[in-house]
This record gives sequence, C-alpha cells and structure tokens, in this order.
Amino acid sequence: MRFMSSLRQISGVCCLLLIVVACDSYTGPENPVVNPDPPPPQTVTTGSLELDEEFLFKTTGSLRIVVRLLDASSAASQQSRLEFYDISSGDQRELILAGFSQNARFERIVPIPSHIDSVLIRRVYAGIAVDSVKAGVSSLYGGVRILRHNFGPTAGTKTSKNTRQLYSEKHRYTMTDVDREPPAKQSHSAYQKGQVVFQDNMENGTNGWLHLALSASQTDNWQQTSERSASGQFSWRVSPHPSAGSDALQSPFINLTGIEDAILTFKQFYAFDDCGQADFAPDGGRVEISDGSGDWQVLKPVGGYPGVLDAICDNPLAGQEAYVQSSNGWRTAVFDLTPHANQIVYIRFRSAWDCDNCASDAPGWFIDDVAVLSAGADTDGDGIRDEDDDFPSSNTKAFQSWYPAENCFGTIACESDWPSKGDYDFNDLVMQYQYKLITDASGNVVALNGLFRVQAFSCAEQLGFGVRLPFSLSDIASFLGSSGTFLEASTGQAILVVSNDVSSLVTPAAGYTTVNTQEGSPYISAPVLSVLIEFNSPLPSTAFESTPFDPFFYYTAERIREVQMPDTPPVALPPYLGQQDDTSNPSLGRYYRTSKNMGWMLHVPSEWDHPLEGADLLKAFKRFRSWAESNGEEMENWYVSGSDRVNTEWVWRSP
Repeated sequence: MRFMSSLRQISGVCCLLLIVVACDSYTGPENPVVNPDPPPPQTVTTGSLELDEEFLFKTTGSLRIVVRLLDASSAASQQSRLEFYDISSGDQRELILAGFSQNARFERIVPIPSHIDSVLIRRVYAGIAVDSVKAGVSSLYGGVRILRHNFGPTAGTKTSKNTRQLYSEKHRYTMTDVDREPPAKQSHSAYQKGQVVFQDNMENGTNGWLHLALSASQTDNWQQTSERSASGQFSWRVSPHPSAGSDALQSPFINLTGIEDAILTFKQFYAFDDCGQADFAPDGGRVEISDGSGDWQVLKPVGGYPGVLDAICDNPLAGQEAYVQSSNGWRTAVFDLTPHANQIVYIRFRSAWDCDNCASDAPGWFIDDVAVLSAGADTDGDGIRDEDDDFPSSNTKAFQSWYPAENCFGTIACESDWPSKGDYDFNDLVMQYQYKLITDASGNVVALNGLFRVQAFSCAEQLGFGVRLPFSLSDIASFLGSSGTFLEASTGQAILVVSNDVSSLVTPAAGYTTVNTQEGSPYISAPVLSVLIEFNSPLPSTAFESTPFDPFFYYTAERIREVQMPDTPPVALPPYLGQQDDTSNPSLGRYYRTSKNMGWMLHVPSEWDHPLEGADLLKAFKRFRSWAESNGEEMENWYVSGSDRVNTEWVWRSP
C-alpha cells in the first residue's frame, strides 16, 4: 500500500481572438501623409487614473483554513495545538493564528494580507512541535477560489514529503508542516513540561539499553555512534542490512505508576534505502511498547507514520506503517502514552529490512535525546494543557491571534482635503495599527487588543482617528485604554476613538512643519496607544473577519465631517457627501469616491514607507497603477519595499 492522495485539477482555457479586417481597395489620397512623432505622454497622476467603480482598494482577503488531522485514532491527534506563521520573508516567521483542533479538525476563516504567499503550519502537542508528515491541510478556501492539498508530483508543482503547495488562480500558498524549532520568542506559555519520568541523551554509554536481533538467524546492527547526533556527541544507530531481518534497540524499564498522562519524545534522523524511487519503501522502522510480558504493541506517533513498508522480498513488517525513506534531517517524534498509564513499560525501536540493498551506503536510522514526560497539568480546566495554553491560569482564555502578524503593524494612510481630492501623497495622517484576538478553547473571541501609533502627520487642521468595530456596545464587559482613547456612546455601535486630536500625539522637529514627511527631517517617534476590550460572552470568530474593520478619520472641530474607506458608509451622514470632488450617493451605496473612483484612504497590511510631502503616490510606488487599474488582480504586493516597486527618493524611510 502506498500513501496517495488525489489532487483536484481546475483548468482554465485562455483564448486569443484575433480580428483581421481586410480592405479590398484604398480610397484615400494617393500619397497619404504620415503623422509626425506623437507628442510626449502627459504625466499620469493618481488623481487622473480611471478606475472601476467596483474596485474597493482591498489589500486583505479572507482565507478559510481547514486542517483535518489524518491520524485521528488517538486522543493526541484529536486535539492538538496548531500555529500558523507568515514565512513569506524566508527565515523570518511571524505568528498569525493559533488554535486547537477538536475531533481531529480545525477550521477558521482568517483575514490574510495579499502579500503573504507562504504559510508554515506548526503542530504542537504538550508543548512539543510534532513532525506531522501525514497531518496536513485538507483544503483552503480564499474567496471563491479553492486551494487544495497537493501530496504528489503534478505538472507545474514542486513538492516533497514535507511540503504542500496549494494553488489558486492568483496565488500559490506553500504550506509546510515539518518539524522545526520554535521561534526565538515563544508564541505561548514557555515550553515547560511536567515531571521527567525518563531521559537519556545517549552521552553516558549504553546506560541500560539493550540491542538484539529478533531471531537467531538475523543480524543485530544497532550500535552507539558519533557519526551524527541531535545534541552532544553520540546517538544510537542501526545501519542497513544486506538480508531480510529485524533488530531492535530496547530501553530500560520506565515506571509510569501514578502517572495518568505521559508522552514519549525523541529526536531521529533516518534515510532508509529506497532504490532512488520516491514511492518505494523496502526498509524502515517503527516504535513498540511492552509491559514486560514479552508482548510488544505498535506505538503510533502523533501525526502518524509517514508511509507503509512494501510487501517485497521478505521484510518482516511488510504492509505495515513505519518510518520510511528519509526524514530530511533531524526530526522530533511525539507519542501519546496515556493508554499505558500506571504501568511499568519498555520502549523499543524496531527496524525491518528486506532481502537486499540498492544502496549499501544508506545511513539507516539514528535515535537521540529520548525522554518520557508527564504531559503536564491543565491548571485552569479548559481542556488545554498548560504547555499548549497561552493563558494557563484562565479558563476563559486559551489562544492569541494577530493581524497583520505578531510582531508587525499595518498602516492606514489618509488624504485630509476631503471633499476636495488633494495631492494624493497620502501622508496627511499615517496611522499604524495591530490587532490581537484572544480566544477561548473553542476558538470564540473573548477579548480584543488594539495597538495604534502615528507614523506621519502633515495636516494643517486637527484630525481625529477612530475605528468602527464589528460588535455593539452591549457586547462589551470592560474597556481599558491609553489616555485619550474612548468609546463613543452616541450610537449602539462600538465606535472606538483612538485620538480626538492626532496632532497632540506628535510634535514636528524644530524648523519643520510636519512629522516624518519632509526630506531630511528628524524621525519623530510617537507613543503606542493600547486598548483592551473584553466581552460579556464569547463572540464567534466569524464576526472579526473584516480586519482592519472600519477605520476612519474626522475633523476634530467638526466630528460629523468623517471620512471612511471607499464605499464604506459613515457612522452618521456628513453634510459634505457629494460635494466638490466627492461623488458619494448613499442611495447607490457609493461613498467617498471621486468621479474617477479614487478614495481618500488606503489600507496597507504591513509597515509602510509612505510618500514624502507632495510626492504623488504613483511617483513613489511604481506598481500602484497596475494594481489599481487591474482592480487589484495584478501587483498585489505593490506596497512592499523593493527597487522594482518603490522609488526610494520619493518615500519616507523609517529608521
């Protein structure tokens, strides 16, 4: 049996229709005049772009993530912590979302910035990252596009055993779930385990380990080695056999008496002979457990074994699940020992070989850093072990999720001359933001934390900044905010005012009239404002899919003079709608657009080097025009730093 999965193919046909008009005769002048060279094109500005009235300037989409854990037979696989990281920037990883699988399934709709094209899925059990080769993504839905798991080689894809590449009409999402070290900054309560029941780093000799062939006619190739190790100098290794057989490395006894909830974990490196074929598994190994009676049972890892041994040439474990082919480096394995609680047990690593080798130099199987741990307590009784719980002392809080990501801010950029269209440098007010959702064990939202910071300000008038949040005032149990932040009480909506006067938060440097918009001006750092809103009862996560919600600015002296993102209705209808360059028509659902469909606000889902004072957006960002005129179908990362996208001489470079 081979591990196989089908990939649904969605094919599109691109047709080019070439229309040729044939003229039988020419009826004009005998020697037609050839036009001189055309005049140089007019300089295109942001205000002169002709945009589609349906274009919403969106830089964030909703992504439905569905993870189905395929090793659903054990309690460990039914419930595991799952973490999702943005890895679009290579080795730098930023946590987007954390949650817990229920009944071997995790499902969430999350807002995701358009520039993110690669996501790492990290599975954690009792605080330990799991090498979940078979526990993959069953499907992702981005808008109306279906992204599916790809387990096998397909034209136009690049896959490995531990990498899944998912495609849509516009994006490729590379989903990986390989065992990797945790980020330098832990995303949840530090990886503190319970009691250490047994531990051996293989640095102290055989230390009670036994190794043997499993029949008199077979060979025992297990030995300690310094050839490679996960830590220290030594590990145990079994090398390939030239003939069929099975040999094992057996632990000393491990006393689980009085321990109800334990796990086995170890580091392993393996590269078994596969004759150079990606779907051939003649050799491999598995883990077994015994209570000392002589009977051995198979232990299945959290995440499952990655393959099945081929029924070929007398392999004693033919047709059974095992570690096969290559681990592609050192990996951590985790096993749930709960079914063996209150027993004295032995663990063994059993290898199994067929009758011949294609490659006699295959490394074989290396074992290091074996430990058995009590899996730790659930102090708050919410069903999440303390090691996997961001809030181990609160039974109402369990996980945290961020937008745009844990250590990143997004940006709201504003043109303040509304209802006049202004100069489109989008630096009259530049506000950075970050949202953190706090969820319970079931994934419902119990609290919202927002951070805000002024990045730039160049408006001659006093401006306020606020956000219409996706819930009502009656949902709120408590509000805690920095000085100057408050909730408006005039409507039943939750309207957060971040600042009633942004200019009071920043002061221009001596000799300058604006903050962080003029070439050569010193950088002015603004304070970070924080708000924490806790709810009377948990709200569904689906209510928070529209991040960054509805940000707006307004004129401090005239609160009703409020400006929102294009086609977003205001809190209350201001008297200036439809005047000067604004062509709003509330009866048509049209708000805050010029006759050419530009708006007065931009959302950039990352930190952003905004244009300098007086620099048109098109002058600063080379790809904005392509993005806007294509209705967002092209150049979705127009705002990301890079010489092919940004004219650096026309943008403010934050230190």
